[in-house]
Amino acid sequence: MDLPLDFVQNCSILRELRMAYNDLGRVPGNVRSIVYLQVLDLRGNRIKDLERAHLEDARELVTLLLQCNRLETIPDSFHTFEYLRILNLSGNNFSKVPLVLCRIVSLEELDLSFNEITDIPEEIGQLSRLRKLLLFGNRIGPYLPSAIDRLLRLRKLDIRQNGILNLDDICKLPVLQELLVDYNTNVILSGSFKTLVKMSLVKCNMTDINLSGTGETLTSLDLSSNKLSNLPPTLFEHLRSLEVLILENNSISSIAGIGTMKRLKVLMIANNNLSSLPEEIGLLESLITLDIHSNNLSELPTAIWRLSLISLNVSSNLLDTFPDPPKTAPLNGGPFSNSALTYLEGPMQMSSSISSPSPSRPKHLPTPLPLQGSCGPYSPPLAMSLHSLCLSDNRLPDEVMYPLSHFTNLQILNLSHNYIAEIPRNKIPNVGHIVELYLSGNQLTSLPAEDIERLRNLRVLHVNGNRLTTLPAELGKINRLVVLDVGCNMLKYNISNWPYDWNW
Repeated sequence: MDLPLDFVQNCSILRELRMAYNDLGRVPGNVRSIVYLQVLDLRGNRIKDLERAHLEDARELVTLLLQCNRLETIPDSFHTFEYLRILNLSGNNFSKVPLVLCRIVSLEELDLSFNEITDIPEEIGQLSRLRKLLLFGNRIGPYLPSAIDRLLRLRKLDIRQNGILNLDDICKLPVLQELLVDYNTNVILSGSFKTLVKMSLVKCNMTDINLSGTGETLTSLDLSSNKLSNLPPTLFEHLRSLEVLILENNSISSIAGIGTMKRLKVLMIANNNLSSLPEEIGLLESLITLDIHSNNLSELPTAIWRLSLISLNVSSNLLDTFPDPPKTAPLNGGPFSNSALTYLEGPMQMSSSISSPSPSRPKHLPTPLPLQGSCGPYSPPLAMSLHSLCLSDNRLPDEVMYPLSHFTNLQILNLSHNYIAEIPRNKIPNVGHIVELYLSGNQLTSLPAEDIERLRNLRVLHVNGNRLTTLPAELGKINRLVVLDVGCNMLKYNISNWPYDWNW
């Protein structure tokens, strides 16, 4: 493919040209003649060199996209670009950073991901306007150049999948907001980031972490798939602005001190060694997602009812009970105290105290009465907020249905692979709105016909792997049912008597 010169000359106000994925072996020669060109997209071609393209003649160029080609070098003439701000060279064949790139002082975004680069030159510090530097998927290591701290405007640094060990120089970047370090080896992190908002350290073989002085701005932290076991007692104190914390696939045995993170919305700590949750979990007043599946939890604290969760996943633990909801609001002055008005009319505001409740009630405090009002008796926040509850692969008996019946807005309930033999009457929570119900792998011999009939919005029902011999006719009244799995049971039907045996 080529661009005729007369066509190019007639496009007198052309600003943007995209020729991506055209199997080009070279840059069309007349591109240089597009006087006011600002965006040139040449992604996904077979371009090996740019010497004869003379792209520097397109002096107004602002964005140049050359990813997924076969480039190994960059022409020295590129240093004459005056307005080039975005340059993408990812997915090429560079073995080192072309030094001419460090002379394009107008650059704000530079992407060199997925090449064969082994080190970054000190000259990188000359790019004083650089805001984004992406080096994902190279062979850089074990250190970054000390001159990187001269990138005074750098806001995003992506060094995932390299061989970097130490992050000390990165700590000196004054306005860094996003740092991605996933898939490096034996990373040591002990610095302080004053402006960081998001940090990801997935699978870096970390055994310890120190983030003192970092918590004022950090809102998202991913430490999954490392070798963390004992978190420092003061770690959570430095993360008080955190909204998302991911600690999956470690060996963590305790999260003591977590109650200080009042802004935390998402906590994911699956596949660890937790044997208990602290009562102070109830102090996380902003938490809406809690994923603690695949741990060693034998019980949940009653404080779980103080949370306003939307999603709770406690699958693959050792639970044999689910805590009963508290019948009264917390006492004033206690660890979860607040006024009745707060619980009924506004969001929960927890006390900052994380001490355990006193085993005996002080004599001067009156015995609290159940809260009454337009909303009726007191309902803990979790009962009203929870939409999705997953308790599969535990040791829960029939009695678990009694505390679960207090949930008023539950839409998804998963109780698969427990020890449930019978569902007590009228104990399926929120029968009018529940959409998905999973009861696979239990010991059920029958389904409660009256409760089934009231599941008018049910779309998915799994009762496979039980001991059912018949199905209730009331299943036929759930006209929104899309998925019904009754495999691996003991169902027997007389097909000659279908109006009765097959009426569901």
